[in-house]
Amino acid sequence: MIDRLVPCSLAESKRQGKADAQAWSSKPEPLAQSTLTLFPNPTDGLLEVKIAGSAQLQSVEVYNLQGKRMLVQQCNGGGVQCSLNLGGLPAGLYAVVGHTSTGVMRANVVVR
Repeated sequence: MIDRLVPCSLAESKRQGKADAQAWSSKPEPLAQSTLTLFPNPTDGLLEVKIAGSAQLQSVEVYNLQGKRMLVQQCNGGGVQCSLNLGGLPAGLYAVVGHTSTGVMRANVVVR
């Protein structure tokens, strides 16, 4: 578990001898334990994107090495898995960006 700075309430900051309502204290805050899994990798076309953990997959974007967005796929129902067809992309390395209910995740895929 990693400590993060989180805002205190006004009453708590006064108890700590701080007059500022925006005082900060160090309290443990659990981090999301989600990972983005791509399979098969490398792929010849069909790619399954899966999120492990408590997050839900909302959309997936695929970028080439120059940063150009090549594909956007909405994931129906906000589930844990989404299928992409990368068959029309030239062979190479691509960044897959998954937008989830808890944030953004990134992984790489090789298209043959």
